[in-house]
Amino acid sequence: MKDPRSLLRHFNFAIIVVPAEMFGERATAFRKTLYRRAAESYLEYELMPDYAGFERVSVDVIVKDVCDRMLGEAAKIEVESDKIVVTVRGCPISPFSMLKKYESLSDRTKRIIQDSIRRYPACPVVNLIDELCRLAGHDVEILHDTGDVCSRRCTITVLPRGDREPKQCGDSPQFP
Repeated sequence: MKDPRSLLRHFNFAIIVVPAEMFGERATAFRKTLYRRAAESYLEYELMPDYAGFERVSVDVIVKDVCDRMLGEAAKIEVESDKIVVTVRGCPISPFSMLKKYESLSDRTKRIIQDSIRRYPACPVVNLIDELCRLAGHDVEILHDTGDVCSRRCTITVLPRGDREPKQCGDSPQFP
């Protein structure tokens, strides 16, 4: 049986390509808004029943929940005191394995897509973690090392920003 997550790969590809074709340079802002709305819905319908008082949910719980649901066994999660590292091998939802489809697009659209991927992570896992952490009041920095984007391998590192207090969390600026 095929991995049911593979269908998400095609939606992720469309989320990258369609806004670039429709909105040009504003594609990044459109995608960011789309992920924010998805995170709000995910919070309300998926996480809130499990975690009343979402502002007290720790970053590692958010990371584990998103990775388990979206990546399954492809993700290995290591939680340390000062960071969380997710190593992904054989990402079932990566749209980057379909980059050859870009060849049929106009040069302008290809450039916009490539630029927007560099400026704002196109990975839905990174974006959902980022938006959910913001909603929970955690101020984090997320590094996404994709290496060769067609490899379906990446490393996601989530770090607390020590220079600012979380907006809503009553705990310390370190990982709660």
